[in-house]
Amino acid sequence: MRAIALILTLLATPVLSLSCGDRDPVAAFGYASQDSAEWMVVYGRLAVDESRLPQREGATAEVDVPARLKGRLLDQRGFNADFDRLITLRISCLDDICAGVSHGQSYLAFLRRDDRRLVGFVDPCNSLLFPRPTRAELNAVQSCMRGACP
Repeated sequence: MRAIALILTLLATPVLSLSCGDRDPVAAFGYASQDSAEWMVVYGRLAVDESRLPQREGATAEVDVPARLKGRLLDQRGFNADFDRLITLRISCLDDICAGVSHGQSYLAFLRRDDRRLVGFVDPCNSLLFPRPTRAELNAVQSCMRGACP
């Protein structure tokens, strides 16, 4: 029995080593606001060809995937402006674990303007692209935009 427990512990080690902690859109807002690049915050639905996403085995470090994000852009009044744009998702992998996104899913996305395109960064911890954001997360980001981060 101890041998089985030891084997299960050893098999679980790679998963445990990828500890992302709690998702934090407020921290993402702080990161984007401190960066010298131009950032946009959008809440919307993602349209992406999931077959173009990197697979777990043999994935490269980063893969750019085209997508469309349709929803609302954050401004000083909240998520008030319409947003419907083609974007680039920069999907990163860590060891053999690749980040993923889902077609039709709602996201809170922090997008950086790079040259003429908007880039959404997707890592295994979803640190700049948050699936299914809660009302509290959306409210917190809106407060940050008004200068009063919780």
